[in-house]
Amino acid sequence: MKPIIRLAAVTALFFVGATALAADIFVRETRGVGLTRDQIEEITQMVEKAVAEMPEHRLVASEDLADIILEPSITMRDDALALRIDKVIENKIVSSSIEPLPQARLNQSHVRSATSNVLDEGTVSGTTTDAPAKKHYKRGTVSGAPQSLDEAKSPMGVGDVRAPSPLFARPDRRGAFQIGAGPAFSTGMESDQMLYNINAAYLMPFGDLISAKAFADFNLSAGSDAHRFINFGLGAELYPMGASTMGGGRPYIMGDVGYALTRNKNEATQDAPAFGLGGGYKFATQQLNMDVNLHYTVLTAKLEDKYPAVLGLRAAVNF
Repeated sequence: MKPIIRLAAVTALFFVGATALAADIFVRETRGVGLTRDQIEEITQMVEKAVAEMPEHRLVASEDLADIILEPSITMRDDALALRIDKVIENKIVSSSIEPLPQARLNQSHVRSATSNVLDEGTVSGTTTDAPAKKHYKRGTVSGAPQSLDEAKSPMGVGDVRAPSPLFARPDRRGAFQIGAGPAFSTGMESDQMLYNINAAYLMPFGDLISAKAFADFNLSAGSDAHRFINFGLGAELYPMGASTMGGGRPYIMGDVGYALTRNKNEATQDAPAFGLGGGYKFATQQLNMDVNLHYTVLTAKLEDKYPAVLGLRAAVNF
């Protein structure tokens, strides 16, 4: 009789302990600059599936109902792509798990490992911080974890997650450098010869919709005359589609204000503020982002009774 009583007691204690460890879990939308909407949804569903495979935990449809919130993201660690999952309790990140992704490929085993590690109270992989977690005002619903990776219907192919290039997601960097070049043509500068356009900039993203930049833009004569248009300033790129892509890239609108140094064919000079507008398309590739853009800049002061301006077509790389 006593062995039966002991067995019943052990079973009861085990049940109580398992119940105490059980938690209601909500998975936030995956973060990562450069991810497509399909990729974001697929990774989020993969984390939901990993949680659903743990019988001691339960997925809930709202942050308000959750004991624990998981926030997955695609980031960079030691110059390599990685999956990071933050465990958030009472709006604080209490632990994080970082899973390296060899060859920038993500599969369910990576997600399962990272999810299990971060939910294990005794295991913390990567960096742990008590800093307040970023607030998310958009409440989502659990759409149902896929039974197989094929159900995610990702256009990138099962297990393939493209890097959020350039390295915006690296913890030691706020943005990325950009270098571009192309032909340009001027008006109001007494010359019809082509200019060489060379542009250097540093871009800083603020979410998925906008990036700020500081730039230096050189339009130098390609011929024998002396005309030029050199501009230094600040600008912004607006992405109307957010993180979504169109044809494998992201279209954007840009605007800037700067101070330009101009000289026409007759070697007359004028320095003054300048304004620019344009549009472009950013090709999201695995290790490097490439841009093609059309840009127009005009000086706010006259040079020999004409407003100097340049129109250029530029190809650029971000790194």
